[in-house]
Amino acid sequence: MVLPVAIVSATLLGWSSGWSQPQVARAFRSPAVLMDAATPRGVAIVTGGSGGIGLACCHRLAARGSNIVIAYGGNHDLAERARVQLVDAHGVEVRTVAGDLTKDQSRDETVAAVFEAVDELGGNVSAFVHAAGFFHNELLQNHFDGAAETFEVYDAYQSIYPKAFVAFAEGALKRMDRGGRLVAITNPGCNAVQTPRVGYDMPGQGKATMEFVVRMYAMRVAKRGICVNAVSPAYTDTPEWDKARLAMGRGDIEKGRELLDAKMLSRSPVARWAAPDEIAQAVDFLCAEQSGLITGATIPVDGGLHLV
Repeated sequence: MVLPVAIVSATLLGWSSGWSQPQVARAFRSPAVLMDAATPRGVAIVTGGSGGIGLACCHRLAARGSNIVIAYGGNHDLAERARVQLVDAHGVEVRTVAGDLTKDQSRDETVAAVFEAVDELGGNVSAFVHAAGFFHNELLQNHFDGAAETFEVYDAYQSIYPKAFVAFAEGALKRMDRGGRLVAITNPGCNAVQTPRVGYDMPGQGKATMEFVVRMYAMRVAKRGICVNAVSPAYTDTPEWDKARLAMGRGDIEKGRELLDAKMLSRSPVARWAAPDEIAQAVDFLCAEQSGLITGATIPVDGGLHLV
């Protein structure tokens, strides 16, 4: 006789642990088994939350009942549309905070303003997702081996990725109970076990540092029942890529689209762009009750891109 999957799983758990089947059934019903279950409400902070992956994460976290604080760059109309959309869809409270995370002073001011908004909403942080993205206008002209004469672009990426992650994490952890979650959005090739992506020199060094910071925080806060992870997306079709399309097409976005698709998708085993919500689903899982034993990990959600 073939048993249903759920019964087989429970039976195997009973055999391996010495529990009776009634004990197994009670354990699955009991929330106490989920020792580090994620906080379902409170406030979720999402940088880059006005569009793309960040907005998709906001929707997922708001659907869990969390109020949202969005940190965004400077597109006020986009942020307001995101706020209204989240309120209408989920009935939560949403605050938006504008600021530049690429420079030290403005980054510190933005972080302070975000936590003022958090405290207005009760001060308990359930999750922090660092999804801020940045395409420097001279990114393609700045790289190692002959095109790194100054640290202007290098420092901008250090500011928006590892420094901003640390600044937000420090504030969030002071307001976070057991079960809190921190998630950083990184990229393929930004750690020691993957091939570096040539051309991603400046953002890559920032995100490589951020991945180390993620692992260090994971070690330091594990006993508090707080999990810290990173998600490494595939090439995700967001408006931020239009800057690269315009640059590659020298002002012709459709020509740039063809060139970018030919360059980027030829590297991907699935040969397609990811949708923002595909990435947000992974973030949502890492912020969920099932993920209490996942910490210090970088999860590739990239259609196999990390394999090549």
